[in-house]
Amino acid sequence: MRRFFDWLSNLRPRQLLALAGVAAIIIFFLMYIALTMLSSGSRNAPPPEVEQQQATEENQTPKIKTVNVVVAAGNIEPRSMLVSNLLETQEMPENMVPQDAVTDIAEVANKPARERIYKGDVITHAKVYQNAAMAGFVGSIPPDCRAVSIAINDITGVSGFAKPGDYVDVLLIEAENNKVTSRLLLQDVLLLSINQNMGVRNNSDNGNNNNNNNNNNNNNDPSVNPETTAIANPTMATLALRPEEVMMLVSATKLGDIYLMLRPLVPQSDYITGAQYVMESVKTPAQSETAQTAPAQTPVQAPVAPAENKIEIIYGNKDDSATAQNATANNNANSPKTSVTP
Repeated sequence: MRRFFDWLSNLRPRQLLALAGVAAIIIFFLMYIALTMLSSGSRNAPPPEVEQQQATEENQTPKIKTVNVVVAAGNIEPRSMLVSNLLETQEMPENMVPQDAVTDIAEVANKPARERIYKGDVITHAKVYQNAAMAGFVGSIPPDCRAVSIAINDITGVSGFAKPGDYVDVLLIEAENNKVTSRLLLQDVLLLSINQNMGVRNNSDNGNNNNNNNNNNNNNDPSVNPETTAIANPTMATLALRPEEVMMLVSATKLGDIYLMLRPLVPQSDYITGAQYVMESVKTPAQSETAQTAPAQTPVQAPVAPAENKIEIIYGNKDDSATAQNATANNNANSPKTSVTP
């Protein structure tokens, strides 16, 4: 500081004036900048009432909540599997998300789509078959099987006690000549439906009002158990078979009669080997006549000679006869000719 003051004391008056002028100018600019900043801040600052109102509005305005949902990354055809590359997660406002929206890809991965889903659509549980039963009748068919129907009646269909969901054995009865062969064709077969009804007991369709009233009474009666009630008039059974078994069964229907054998809930043995039985008739079949009787032929009659006119002449005790013959000469008219023999 002492050196600074010594330097100032050594300056000339003109130099001191110049230095004072520069210092004044710098101070002026600094004061101008400070005043400008203060004035701009006072103009932009809202009044206290406005500040309080803005703070109140910010506190009252709720924040929009978002959630992650699963959307389709591409177009998905009906009954096609929802593989991972066709699904993606997307953040959406909570108030725009459907109620049953899927939030995790693992919930619907490798499940079939119930309907067509377009790219960007939110995946919901209603658009996906959560289990096979939701797909209807086709959902009840095992993946390695096909459904095939055969004709049955009260006898061949176990009197209607075989119901959809039960397991049956298929028996082929074939009759030929004087013996009958029974063969266990298929075993442990899933019965899908009876009379085009899947798991629903079918009432008689004969239009009898009394039967309908009885059925309604039985349905309302708690003592009647549908599980132990036979199906009325079973006419058709639909089975779940592998393709090669389908061909075997359809071919067997052309050979003989098909019977269904209802399996118990817990069978003693799942499969029976060598199940075939042959029964021969005790009656001897009638021998057919090999020699056939020749048809009666009309006997050929010998040509009859034309009748001759005879005249008998008796001489004493000796008989003489005279014969008169009719002869035709040169295709002329017949003329009687009489010859007399003594």
